[in-house]
Amino acid sequence: MKNLLAGLGLGIAAGLLLAPGPGSRLRRRILGQAERDDPRYQHESSTLHILNSASREDLLSVHGLGSVIADQVVQNRPFASEQQLVERNVVPESNFDHFKRQLQRKRTA
Repeated sequence: MKNLLAGLGLGIAAGLLLAPGPGSRLRRRILGQAERDDPRYQHESSTLHILNSASREDLLSVHGLGSVIADQVVQNRPFASEQQLVERNVVPESNFDHFKRQLQRKRTA
């Protein structure tokens, strides 16, 4: 039993020492590269601009965005990516795509 616990402890220690960094930092770095290289991610900057700069009233004018979510968006600013709406529990993942489409429509209107 001691050998099992010692091996487990050494394995965890080695994993922590050899890991390149926290997963969140690696995700941000990969997403940053994707945003620079992939045209599918280039629309995100305007949507982010709306999320990071729109007033509460502007957010309320977006179809489907209620007062609770608008307040949470304002309180949790700034956002580095659209996905942070889900990561910070501002918007439920099930509604994320809907809100994203609505913000993109708002941007083009």
